[in-house]
Amino acid sequence: MVCLIHLQMFKPLDGLLTGLMEQSPEELGDLYLDVAEAFLEEGEYGSALPLLSALVCSERYNLPVVWLRHAECLKALGHMEVAVESYSKVVAMAPLHLEARLSLSTLQQQLGRPQRALDALEPMHDPDTLAQDAGAAQQELKLLLHRSTLLKSQGRPDDYTDTMLTMLAMLLKVAMNRAQVCLISSSCSGERHLHLIKVSRDKISDIDDQEAAYLDVIGKTSVLSREDWWQLLLDTVMVLCQRMRFAEAELLVDSSLEYYSFYDDRAKRKELEYCGLSAAVLDRNYRKAYSYIR
Repeated sequence: MVCLIHLQMFKPLDGLLTGLMEQSPEELGDLYLDVAEAFLEEGEYGSALPLLSALVCSERYNLPVVWLRHAECLKALGHMEVAVESYSKVVAMAPLHLEARLSLSTLQQQLGRPQRALDALEPMHDPDTLAQDAGAAQQELKLLLHRSTLLKSQGRPDDYTDTMLTMLAMLLKVAMNRAQVCLISSSCSGERHLHLIKVSRDKISDIDDQEAAYLDVIGKTSVLSREDWWQLLLDTVMVLCQRMRFAEAELLVDSSLEYYSFYDDRAKRKELEYCGLSAAVLDRNYRKAYSYIR
C-alpha cells in the first residue's frame, strides 16, 4: 500500500483501504501509521485524516507523535480550530515538544487569541536545567525568540523587553559577571518585570568553569548567528532608551563590552561606545559620558 501511494496509483488502493479500516487500529496501528504518513508525504491529507483519527482514538496509539501528525494534517486541510485541539493534546502529553508549542502559538494568534498564543510559549525549563543542559538552553532560546516576536507584534513593550533581556542574559552570562551586572525581577505598579542592576563584587557568584561557560555560549550562537545576536543587542538598547531606562541601557553596554566577540570587533566596539555615550548623556551621567568621550 505504501509503495502504491508513493507511485500515486490511488485507484487500486480503494479496496485495500476499506479493508484496512475494517481492522482494529489496536492490532494494525503500525500499518495505519505507515499508510497515513505515506499519504502525508504525498500531500494527500484528506486520505490520511481518517487513519490518523482512528489512531488517536485508540488506546495503544494515543501518543504525542500520532497526535502531532493528526494536528499537522488538520492544519494542512484548513481545519484550524480542531488542529488547535490536537496541538494542545501534544503539548499536554509532551510539554517539551518545541515545534508543537510554536505551531500551537501560531494558530492561536491566527485565530485572534493573543493571550493563548503567548501561553503556548511559556518557559519550558527551570533555571537550574538551563544552567546545566546546553540542549535545553538552545531550545529555550528558540522559544524566547518566537515569544519576543509575538510580544512585539501585540504591542506589549515591557513584556517584550523582559524577553529580550532574558535572551541576552543567557548569552552574556560571563560578561555580565565581569561587569558586575545582574538581571533581577522586581514589582512596579502591581506588575513584575525584569531589570538590570549593578551589584558589588561580593554579590557576584564566580563561574568556576570558564571554558564550559564559553562552550555554552558557542551553543547559543548556533541558535542565532553572531550578527543576529548583535542586532538583538542593539534593538534592546534602543528599547530600553525608548522606555526611559537609560541606566539599564548603560549597564547592558557595559556588559556587552566585556563580551570578547563584540569587543574584539573594532566597528562593533565603537558602536557600543557610542550607544553607551548616548545612554549616559540621556541618564545625565556626565562623568561616565566624559569617560567615553575621553
